[in-house]
Amino acid sequence: MRCLRQAASVYAFVEQLAIEKFHGIGEVTAAKMHLLEIHTGADLKQRSLS
Repeated sequence: MRCLRQAASVYAFVEQLAIEKFHGIGEVTAAKMHLLEIHTGADLKQRSLS
């Protein structure tokens, strides 16, 4: 049970995280993602890989 709670809190944290804070996302990529209406981890989660 403890592991499931920890995983849920990690997912909640990542969903709220600004896209600029993700490792490997620089200014240019963040700007492109903003044009695609991707601002947070939750926005990114809604998108497909393509």
